Amino acid sequence: MTDGLGCSRFVVWDSTGSRVNWDGHFVDWNGYAESRGATSLLRHVEVNAEEIRDRYLTWVDELGESRIGGRRIVDRMAVGSTGFSIWWMSSIVEKSFWNTSTMATVVRLIALDGLIARGEPETVTVVSDRKEVRRAVRRLCELREIPCSTERAGVEAFGVRFRRWIFGLLPRPIQALRALIDYAVRGRPVRGRRPRQWDDSASSLFLLSCFGHLNSKEAAAGRFDSRYWQGLYEVFRESGVTTNWLQYFATSADVPDLATASSWIDKIDANSEDQGNHVLLESYASPRLHARALWRWICQLPSMVPLRALARPGFGPDLHAILWPV
Repeated sequence: MTDGLGCSRFVVWDSTGSRVNWDGHFVDWNGYAESRGATSLLRHVEVNAEEIRDRYLTWVDELGESRIGGRRIVDRMAVGSTGFSIWWMSSIVEKSFWNTSTMATVVRLIALDGLIARGEPETVTVVSDRKEVRRAVRRLCELREIPCSTERAGVEAFGVRFRRWIFGLLPRPIQALRALIDYAVRGRPVRGRRPRQWDDSASSLFLLSCFGHLNSKEAAAGRFDSRYWQGLYEVFRESGVTTNWLQYFATSADVPDLATASSWIDKIDANSEDQGNHVLLESYASPRLHARALWRWICQLPSMVPLRALARPGFGPDLHAILWPV
């Protein structure tokens, strides 16, 4: 609902607290319910999905082609002489809500930009305990030349805010190193596990997939019942096609942890029915492999220094000033 967008003041509301002391048209950051005095960003995203997707994809395409020191960003992120660019594996290009928590913020900002253009408020107030939300909306308002004020919601516990603040102080390379260590530690329960068998014949089919979207009861009983593939594996079985599944793990309500995923895969492989051969990608992540990845990353760091220009005012397409470094 966009009724009331003509109000002179927008209040971007990222809080579960009371709105009694606030005046203006509320733009809910999280809620889905709407009224005459409130617009849901999530619902606006759903209704205008095609337009928002087109704006995002245009930004990604133009950003990748942007030049720093005469070279495209895509080329600056190339890995040696392999012909492969890290750009194509970045979270910006991946566009995954599952793997990238900030993707939801990016989509909301694009939606908010559209609402501001339509409603033309005189002022915007952001109420949020999250610094990244306050900062991102403030940048958007600066770009659109609209006065913006920010307020803390005061709902989030101090300890949560403090831990996030401490983590935000760490340099990005340190955060990346910590992520690698976390990944290595998390993968220890399945390290070295191999499938009971693996079909290397020319007639076999290899699939790389996420180990998720499962019926937990079926998986615990040794049945590979994936909602994502919707029975496609049964078609392979009936056609006599042998399948090899290399699956990466992502925490979800279906599969809570890596140890559970490994246990279920063991039971699926032990099932006498032909459900393909399954193994987790994390089982091949040995200390040596992590060391190689770390060394390649260190070698890549000098070539990434020019990419600091991404944060330079006025760099890149119009949306860039709003979305970077969300």
